[in-house]
Amino acid sequence: MQYSINFRPLFPSLSSLSEVVQEIDSLSIMRGNHSLTPYNTLRNQVNFSVWDNKKFATVLTLVADRSFHPIQQDIFYSTTEDRFIFQENNQDYDVNYGAQMVVQMTDILDLFMFQVFGGWNYYKSKGETYEHTLNNFYYGAYLAMTYKGFQINGSWMKPMKSLSGQYVMTAENSSSINASYKWKNLNVGMGIMFPFTEGSKYRTEQLNQIITSDRNVLIRNNRNMFYVSLSYNINWGRSIFQSNKRLQNADRVNSILKVNDN
Repeated sequence: MQYSINFRPLFPSLSSLSEVVQEIDSLSIMRGNHSLTPYNTLRNQVNFSVWDNKKFATVLTLVADRSFHPIQQDIFYSTTEDRFIFQENNQDYDVNYGAQMVVQMTDILDLFMFQVFGGWNYYKSKGETYEHTLNNFYYGAYLAMTYKGFQINGSWMKPMKSLSGQYVMTAENSSSINASYKWKNLNVGMGIMFPFTEGSKYRTEQLNQIITSDRNVLIRNNRNMFYVSLSYNINWGRSIFQSNKRLQNADRVNSILKVNDN
């Protein structure tokens, strides 16, 4: 079991504090706010790890994050300027509670490695004029087959969603299939990105009551994108990795692939 706590202050950018007005379009402008103040974030994380003879491993991660008076964007209409004003303000709080489990099995029939993962995140963002919540479930899988110098693997993940202020962001619909062969220091590979999909997708939703928007991005050229890779490892002298290993003597939970850092 491993528990970590992180507390840190965050500061407004110089551009956010500036009084300069930037015109977005004929209907809206962006304005700085010199009264912004720094805010603090508190992160708690607990990892429960279990593994057996390096063939079976599982990790349960619990996370609790809170931002105190975070800087988030407000949108309001000014009758004097006859424009919509985009301006950052210190809001009440942002919270995130999450749980994730990763299960991995290796050396299946001395050929396969299989991993499945899934998790849940709860977000709540509260400001002076808004209050939003979001529940999000995600999951995915990774499968690899290794025989001597050959390796074939594939991965797929249901896109994750996150809430920050008044924005809901959907991550990329990640998926891939690739194969490689390693002979001594030479590594040759090929693969396909975003197989069996329309392409890579992103999404950003604006939840503000004054201006709502739903921005979807689809990159069709990434659909079934084929690539080839070639690399050769050249070693001489003292290894920098051995030097780093001596300098950074720390214990970390690396028994299985870390999928998500909430």
